[in-house]
Amino acid sequence: MRPEIPRSATQAMRCVVVVFDRKITGDYCTGFVAVANTSATLVVAPSSFVSGRKHLGVCFFDGIQSRAQAAVSAKGGFCLLTTKVHTSCEEVNWMESNSSLLTPSSTFILPPQSPTNSYYQPSFIVVESLRSYLLENYRKLAVHSENYFLVSCEAGKTDLIGAPVFTTDNGSTKSIALGVVLTDCRTESEIRVAITATHFKEILKSLVGPAPPSPPRRKRSKNIEEEVEKDPPTPPSPPRRKRSKNIEEEVEKDPPTPSSLPRRKRRKRPSKKRTE
Repeated sequence: MRPEIPRSATQAMRCVVVVFDRKITGDYCTGFVAVANTSATLVVAPSSFVSGRKHLGVCFFDGIQSRAQAAVSAKGGFCLLTTKVHTSCEEVNWMESNSSLLTPSSTFILPPQSPTNSYYQPSFIVVESLRSYLLENYRKLAVHSENYFLVSCEAGKTDLIGAPVFTTDNGSTKSIALGVVLTDCRTESEIRVAITATHFKEILKSLVGPAPPSPPRRKRSKNIEEEVEKDPPTPPSPPRRKRSKNIEEEVEKDPPTPSSLPRRKRRKRPSKKRTE
């Protein structure tokens, strides 16, 4: 009987991928999404699996497969793979600090079941820190020993290297990764050594590199900004043509009536004298 899958595990599946060899059947490992945006999808995988392989592929949670190319740089047992942009995957959400969540508690891992599928596997943090002291000076810690913890998981011989360790109960449906499985304690052991999220983020930063700075915003001159803020001026009205005084007087007066026109004088015809 399979354990009940929490909602946080459903969301975490969007962050986990299966890295496989396209030329060798049944050869695969766990990876996860480090960068997911509109310009690139970058996947982190263990260097022990990627090294020397030229035909790598990545299978996302929705079954979409993409060819992958390994980057030149590798650090801390991990390397970076570049793939075709996948718009539905999500980046892993890492724990901010070790003090609050990294304690003996229930966790889960999503190991690969096949080159195209992962499954939910409960786990448990048994030792929250591997702080060890030097034999010569028991008051001095071994270098970076506090950056690792132990996880118990009934995965048998399944290779879990590169699998993020997610917290089961964080008060939210959003999954949070406490670290990444680094190695097995011994062959067929149920105990895995994991690296803390705080320390792994430093490794991830060196693999991915700093984010490119955003281009500076072009500043507009003060005069242009004032013109934009103000309403546009209304266009000037055309000048009114002035009429002459005589024309205005003629227009203001009423037109003459026919009776007021001067009467034309009739010429008198010369009278003829009567002759007797």
